[in-house]
Amino acid sequence: MKKISKLVVVLILASWSLGAQNEANPWQLSVGVNAVNVYPVGEDAPQGSYFDEFFNVSDHWNILPSLSTLTVSKYLKDHMSLGFTASLNRIEKWGQTASNPSVKVSDLMYYAIDGHLKYSLGELLNFSKLEPFVGLGGGYTWIEEGKYNTNTVSKSSALVGAGTLNGTLGLAYWFTDNIGLTYSTTYKHSFKDYLTKHFQHALGLSINFGGEVVEPEIIEEIKPEIIPDTDGDGINDNLDRCPNVKGVASNNGCPPEPVEKDSDNDGLLDSVDDCPKIKGPASNKGCPLPDTDNDGIIDSADKCPKVPGIAANNGCPYEAVKVGDRNTNLNMLSKRILFDTGKHSFKSETYAILTEITQIMKQHPDAQFKLEGHTDSTGASDMNHRLSQSRVNAVRDYLVNNGIPSSSLITEAFGETQPTASNATREGRKQNRRVEVIRIR
Repeated sequence: MKKISKLVVVLILASWSLGAQNEANPWQLSVGVNAVNVYPVGEDAPQGSYFDEFFNVSDHWNILPSLSTLTVSKYLKDHMSLGFTASLNRIEKWGQTASNPSVKVSDLMYYAIDGHLKYSLGELLNFSKLEPFVGLGGGYTWIEEGKYNTNTVSKSSALVGAGTLNGTLGLAYWFTDNIGLTYSTTYKHSFKDYLTKHFQHALGLSINFGGEVVEPEIIEEIKPEIIPDTDGDGINDNLDRCPNVKGVASNNGCPPEPVEKDSDNDGLLDSVDDCPKIKGPASNKGCPLPDTDNDGIIDSADKCPKVPGIAANNGCPYEAVKVGDRNTNLNMLSKRILFDTGKHSFKSETYAILTEITQIMKQHPDAQFKLEGHTDSTGASDMNHRLSQSRVNAVRDYLVNNGIPSSSLITEAFGETQPTASNATREGRKQNRRVEVIRIR
């Protein structure tokens, strides 16, 4: 480790000795430190969902307190450069569980060699000091074999290695044309299950060098000819058809011509709109399309045009929910309610399902429903019971906030005690994490 640090220092001093360079310098050398985070990568515990606690440095970031990253890159053209990075680290933090916010492992060595194409956005965004950039590439990463990463190699200290596909976001701040501070975050997607996906963050000093000194081109200032604007309407006299009367550019400098009105803003002028005060499509001469049952769905798209219904069922009402029946559309929909991992907050795709459940319940104003909460067997049973109670309460609160009387709803939490599938598989655990809705009166 000490030999590597000394080599990096020598490279920095060599770059400084090159002297001042201009922005055309094609070579870049970057040295610094890196942090590896294996937690927020969309895996089961002790790893977690994508970007969960992404900036939790103390619990999840593995940082080697030494110069641990070296990058050399060469500018190509059109804001593109090609680079190669060597890095090392030591893995001590692997993730978290419900009872342990920072699951530890035994100092697993980490090595990586990566290549990348970088695209600079600084000039495109007209930034002078800041340089945002993106990158795409690949490489090979090794992590010393441990409890959560193994490829069944016989020696416990063997390196687990695999190729990765890498995507990078970064930002550089340039103190001068040659010296800057660079930060980047790279997502590394492994091609093998035994090497975990992970994020690698890097902070370092970047130095540009190797370019030729170019004398600045002297451009003689050419003063533009001043053309008068007599009427002061912003259109010079040489382009103004009415130079002595204020006008508009759309009418070549003359006053605007009168325009017909479209009072209801439906795209049809009042002169050809049969309903000039009410919005309507051109196909119906500017009048609203008929909706006989007043359910908000026009007759042409309503499969039940004389019976009020809902859009989710093409204008027809849902079938009646029977007391005690667990095979209704209502209960099938409720099993598709999804929560964030280990939490009672809803995933974004769940809100459309909750809206449909609310519409079905509103078709049964005199009914009473029971909401049942269930979890898989991951974690302690008492924690799972509390989690199922929190999740079923979240569903109840959503329904009440969207017009379902609280007196029509009761809740019960079962935790992990009533699985519908095996908890030994990921798919089975997914089925067991559910909320069921049953009509009881």
